[in-house]
Amino acid sequence: MALDLTLRVLAAGVADAAHWGPGSFPAATPFWRCYWCAQRAAWVQAAGQRRVYLDPGQLVVIAPETPYRRAVGQLSTHVFAHFAVPGLASLARSGIYVQALDVEGRARIERLRAAVGASKREGGAAPAASVAWQAYCAVGLAAVPADCWHSPLADCRMMAAAVALTEDLAHPPTNGELAELAGMHKTAFVRAFARAMGLAPQRYLLQERIAEACRLLAGEGVSIEDIAEHCGFHDRAHFTRSFTVARGMAPGRWRTGAAAGIR
Repeated sequence: MALDLTLRVLAAGVADAAHWGPGSFPAATPFWRCYWCAQRAAWVQAAGQRRVYLDPGQLVVIAPETPYRRAVGQLSTHVFAHFAVPGLASLARSGIYVQALDVEGRARIERLRAAVGASKREGGAAPAASVAWQAYCAVGLAAVPADCWHSPLADCRMMAAAVALTEDLAHPPTNGELAELAGMHKTAFVRAFARAMGLAPQRYLLQERIAEACRLLAGEGVSIEDIAEHCGFHDRAHFTRSFTVARGMAPGRWRTGAAAGIR
Protein backbone atom coordinates (compact mmCIF):
# COMPACT_ATOMS: atom_id res chain seq x y z
CA MET A 1 0.00 0.00 0.00
CA ALA A 2 1.33 3.47 -0.91
CA LEU A 3 1.44 6.57 1.23
CA ASP A 4 -1.48 8.97 0.76
CA LEU A 5 0.10 12.02 -0.89
CA THR A 6 -3.17 13.82 -1.60
CA LEU A 7 -2.75 17.53 -0.88
CA ARG A 8 -5.85 18.89 0.89
CA VAL A 9 -6.18 22.66 1.31
CA LEU A 10 -7.99 23.17 4.62
CA ALA A 11 -8.18 26.95 4.75
CA ALA A 12 -6.67 29.66 2.59
CA GLY A 13 -7.03 33.32 1.83
CA VAL A 14 -5.56 36.71 0.97
CA ALA A 15 -6.02 39.29 3.70
CA ASP A 16 -4.89 42.67 4.97
CA ALA A 17 -4.12 42.34 8.65
CA ALA A 18 -2.50 44.39 11.41
CA HIS A 19 -3.08 41.69 14.06
CA TRP A 20 -2.33 38.01 13.85
CA GLY A 21 -4.48 36.40 16.50
CA PRO A 22 -3.01 35.13 19.78
CA GLY A 23 0.78 35.05 19.75
CA SER A 24 1.18 31.34 20.34
CA PHE A 25 -2.12 29.60 19.52
CA PRO A 26 -2.44 26.89 18.45
CA ALA A 27 0.81 25.73 20.06
CA ALA A 28 1.14 23.08 17.36
CA THR A 29 -1.18 21.69 14.71
CA PRO A 30 -1.17 18.45 12.68
CA PHE A 31 -1.22 20.28 9.36
CA TRP A 32 1.11 22.49 7.32
CA ARG A 33 0.96 26.29 7.22
CA CYS A 34 2.32 28.35 4.34
CA TYR A 35 2.71 32.15 4.35
CA TRP A 36 3.75 34.97 2.06
CA CYS A 37 3.68 38.65 2.99
CA ALA A 38 3.69 41.69 0.68
CA GLN A 39 5.77 43.67 3.18
CA ARG A 40 8.37 42.68 5.77
CA ALA A 41 5.83 43.18 8.53
CA ALA A 42 5.48 39.86 10.36
CA TRP A 43 7.60 37.09 11.83
CA VAL A 44 7.29 33.52 13.09
CA GLN A 45 9.62 31.68 15.47
CA ALA A 46 9.86 28.02 16.41
CA ALA A 47 11.37 26.88 19.69
CA GLY A 48 15.15 26.91 19.47
CA GLN A 49 15.17 28.75 16.14
CA ARG A 50 15.75 32.36 15.14
CA ARG A 51 12.84 34.54 14.02
CA VAL A 52 11.89 34.12 10.40
CA TYR A 53 10.48 37.26 8.81
CA LEU A 54 7.76 37.11 6.19
CA ASP A 55 8.65 39.23 3.18
CA PRO A 56 7.89 39.39 -0.56
CA GLY A 57 10.99 37.45 -1.54
CA GLN A 58 10.13 34.14 0.12
CA LEU A 59 7.51 31.62 1.16
CA VAL A 60 7.56 30.45 4.77
CA VAL A 61 6.21 27.00 5.61
CA ILE A 62 5.63 25.58 9.10
CA ALA A 63 5.73 21.80 9.39
CA PRO A 64 3.07 19.85 11.32
CA GLU A 65 3.37 19.69 15.12
CA THR A 66 5.72 22.69 15.29
CA PRO A 67 5.13 24.91 18.36
CA TYR A 68 5.80 28.49 17.32
CA ARG A 69 5.21 32.15 18.12
CA ARG A 70 4.17 34.83 15.64
CA ALA A 71 3.57 38.56 15.44
CA VAL A 72 2.74 41.27 12.91
CA GLY A 73 3.96 44.81 13.37
CA GLN A 74 1.96 46.78 10.81
CA LEU A 75 -0.90 46.49 8.35
CA SER A 76 0.17 44.21 5.54
CA THR A 77 -1.28 41.97 2.84
CA HIS A 78 -0.47 38.34 3.32
CA VAL A 79 -1.37 35.07 1.64
CA PHE A 80 -1.92 32.07 3.89
CA ALA A 81 -2.84 28.43 3.46
CA HIS A 82 -3.33 25.54 5.86
CA PHE A 83 -3.01 22.19 4.15
CA ALA A 84 -2.55 18.51 4.87
CA VAL A 85 -0.75 15.68 3.10
CA PRO A 86 -1.63 12.63 5.23
CA GLY A 87 1.24 10.46 4.06
CA LEU A 88 3.86 13.12 4.87
CA ALA A 89 2.60 14.26 8.28
CA SER A 90 4.84 11.94 10.27
CA LEU A 91 7.82 12.13 7.90
CA ALA A 92 8.66 15.84 8.15
CA ARG A 93 10.78 17.11 11.02
CA SER A 94 9.08 19.93 12.91
CA GLY A 95 10.40 23.39 12.12
CA ILE A 96 9.98 26.51 10.01
CA TYR A 97 11.38 26.44 6.49
CA VAL A 98 11.93 29.10 3.84
CA GLN A 99 11.62 28.89 0.06
CA ALA A 100 13.22 31.81 -1.81
CA LEU A 101 11.10 33.14 -4.67
CA ASP A 102 12.55 34.09 -8.03
CA VAL A 103 10.78 36.32 -10.55
CA GLU A 104 8.56 33.45 -11.70
CA GLY A 105 7.74 32.58 -8.10
CA ARG A 106 6.61 36.15 -7.43
CA ALA A 107 4.57 36.05 -10.63
CA ARG A 108 2.81 32.89 -9.36
CA ILE A 109 1.86 34.73 -6.17
CA GLU A 110 0.40 37.60 -8.18
CA ARG A 111 -1.57 35.17 -10.36
CA LEU A 112 -2.89 33.54 -7.20
CA ARG A 113 -3.99 36.88 -5.77
CA ALA A 114 -5.70 37.71 -9.06
CA ALA A 115 -7.47 34.34 -9.15
CA VAL A 116 -8.65 34.73 -5.55
CA GLY A 117 -9.95 38.21 -6.35
CA ALA A 118 -11.84 36.89 -9.37
CA SER A 119 -13.27 34.07 -7.28
CA LYS A 120 -14.61 36.55 -4.73
CA ARG A 121 -16.18 38.68 -7.43
CA GLU A 122 -17.86 35.62 -8.92
CA GLY A 123 -19.15 34.59 -5.50
CA GLY A 124 -17.68 31.09 -5.49
CA ALA A 125 -14.56 28.94 -5.64
CA ALA A 126 -13.25 29.40 -9.19
CA PRO A 127 -11.27 26.45 -10.61
CA ALA A 128 -8.31 28.73 -11.34
CA ALA A 129 -8.12 29.71 -7.67
CA SER A 130 -8.31 26.08 -6.51
CA VAL A 131 -5.47 25.08 -8.83
CA ALA A 132 -3.42 28.12 -7.77
CA TRP A 133 -3.79 27.21 -4.09
CA GLN A 134 -2.62 23.67 -4.78
CA ALA A 135 0.46 25.03 -6.56
CA TYR A 136 1.12 27.52 -3.75
CA CYS A 137 1.12 24.74 -1.14
CA ALA A 138 3.30 22.51 -3.31
CA VAL A 139 5.92 25.28 -3.55
CA GLY A 140 5.78 25.54 0.23
CA LEU A 141 6.56 21.83 0.57
CA ALA A 142 9.63 22.35 -1.63
CA ALA A 143 11.03 24.58 1.14
CA VAL A 144 11.72 21.52 3.31
CA PRO A 145 15.32 20.37 2.71
CA ALA A 146 15.91 16.74 1.79
CA ASP A 147 17.71 16.05 5.08
CA CYS A 148 14.71 17.30 7.10
CA TRP A 149 12.52 14.36 6.12
CA HIS A 150 12.49 11.18 8.15
CA SER A 151 13.16 8.05 6.11
CA PRO A 152 10.02 6.07 5.20
CA LEU A 153 9.51 2.84 7.09
CA ALA A 154 11.96 0.19 5.97
CA ASP A 155 9.48 -2.57 6.84
CA CYS A 156 6.82 -2.41 4.15
CA ARG A 157 4.56 -4.61 6.30
CA MET A 158 4.37 -1.90 8.97
CA MET A 159 3.78 0.77 6.35
CA ALA A 160 0.92 -1.27 4.91
CA ALA A 161 -0.51 -1.78 8.40
CA ALA A 162 -0.35 1.96 9.17
CA VAL A 163 -2.14 2.79 5.93
CA ALA A 164 -4.80 0.11 6.50
CA LEU A 165 -5.32 1.32 10.07
CA THR A 166 -6.19 4.85 8.96
CA GLU A 167 -8.04 4.26 5.68
CA ASP A 168 -11.40 4.28 7.50
CA LEU A 169 -11.02 5.83 10.95
CA ALA A 170 -14.58 4.94 11.91
CA HIS A 171 -14.15 1.24 11.09
CA PRO A 172 -10.47 0.33 11.51
CA PRO A 173 -9.16 -3.24 11.39
CA THR A 174 -8.35 -5.01 14.66
CA ASN A 175 -4.82 -5.87 15.74
CA GLY A 176 -5.54 -9.46 14.76
CA GLU A 177 -6.59 -8.44 11.26
CA LEU A 178 -3.52 -6.22 10.89
CA ALA A 179 -1.30 -9.05 12.08
CA GLU A 180 -2.86 -11.33 9.48
CA LEU A 181 -2.22 -8.69 6.81
CA ALA A 182 1.42 -8.58 7.88
CA GLY A 183 1.67 -12.38 8.05
CA MET A 184 2.67 -12.30 11.72
CA HIS A 185 1.46 -13.50 15.10
CA LYS A 186 -0.57 -10.76 16.81
CA THR A 187 1.82 -10.25 19.73
CA ALA A 188 4.85 -10.10 17.46
CA PHE A 189 3.05 -7.70 15.13
CA VAL A 190 2.11 -5.28 17.94
CA ARG A 191 5.72 -5.20 19.12
CA ALA A 192 7.06 -4.68 15.60
CA PHE A 193 4.54 -1.92 14.89
CA ALA A 194 5.44 -0.11 18.12
CA ARG A 195 9.15 -0.28 17.26
CA ALA A 196 8.53 1.09 13.75
CA MET A 197 5.95 3.76 14.57
CA GLY A 198 6.84 4.66 18.15
CA LEU A 199 3.32 3.77 19.28
CA ALA A 200 1.26 0.61 19.62
CA PRO A 201 -1.38 0.24 16.87
CA GLN A 202 -4.34 1.50 18.91
CA ARG A 203 -2.37 4.47 20.27
CA TYR A 204 -1.29 5.27 16.72
CA LEU A 205 -4.92 5.06 15.60
CA LEU A 206 -5.98 7.50 18.34
CA GLN A 207 -3.21 9.90 17.29
CA GLU A 208 -4.42 9.82 13.70
CA ARG A 209 -8.06 10.26 14.76
CA ILE A 210 -7.14 13.37 16.74
CA ALA A 211 -5.05 14.70 13.85
CA GLU A 212 -7.93 14.25 11.40
CA ALA A 213 -10.28 15.92 13.89
CA CYS A 214 -7.94 18.92 14.07
CA ARG A 215 -7.89 19.19 10.30
CA LEU A 216 -11.69 19.14 10.16
CA LEU A 217 -12.05 21.59 13.06
CA ALA A 218 -9.78 24.04 11.25
CA GLY A 219 -12.27 24.16 8.39
CA GLU A 220 -15.92 25.11 8.33
CA GLY A 221 -19.24 23.43 7.82
CA VAL A 222 -18.70 20.18 9.74
CA SER A 223 -20.34 19.86 13.15
CA ILE A 224 -18.46 18.49 16.13
CA GLU A 225 -20.91 15.57 16.27
CA ASP A 226 -20.17 14.70 12.62
CA ILE A 227 -16.43 15.02 13.22
CA ALA A 228 -16.71 12.65 16.18
CA GLU A 229 -18.55 10.07 14.06
CA HIS A 230 -16.22 10.44 11.07
CA CYS A 231 -13.14 9.96 13.25
CA GLY A 232 -14.50 6.86 14.97
CA PHE A 233 -15.47 8.11 18.42
CA HIS A 234 -18.55 6.65 20.09
CA ASP A 235 -20.21 10.05 20.58
CA ARG A 236 -19.44 13.72 21.18
CA ALA A 237 -18.69 13.15 24.87
CA HIS A 238 -16.15 10.42 24.07
CA PHE A 239 -14.59 12.63 21.41
CA THR A 240 -14.41 15.64 23.74
CA ARG A 241 -12.71 13.64 26.49
CA SER A 242 -10.14 12.12 24.13
CA PHE A 243 -9.47 15.40 22.32
CA THR A 244 -9.05 17.35 25.57
CA VAL A 245 -6.50 14.86 26.87
CA ALA A 246 -4.55 15.00 23.58
CA ARG A 247 -4.70 18.75 22.88
CA GLY A 248 -5.28 20.32 26.28
CA MET A 249 -8.63 21.87 25.39
CA ALA A 250 -12.10 20.87 24.19
CA PRO A 251 -12.79 20.66 20.43
CA GLY A 252 -15.03 23.73 20.46
CA ARG A 253 -12.37 25.87 22.08
CA TRP A 254 -9.73 24.51 19.71
CA ARG A 255 -11.93 25.39 16.73
CA THR A 256 -12.46 28.94 18.07
CA GLY A 257 -8.75 29.39 18.61
CA ALA A 258 -7.90 28.02 15.18
CA ALA A 259 -10.37 30.45 13.62
CA ALA A 260 -8.87 33.35 15.59
CA GLY A 261 -5.40 32.45 14.39
CA ILE A 262 -6.41 31.28 10.94
CA ARG A 263 -4.08 33.73 9.17
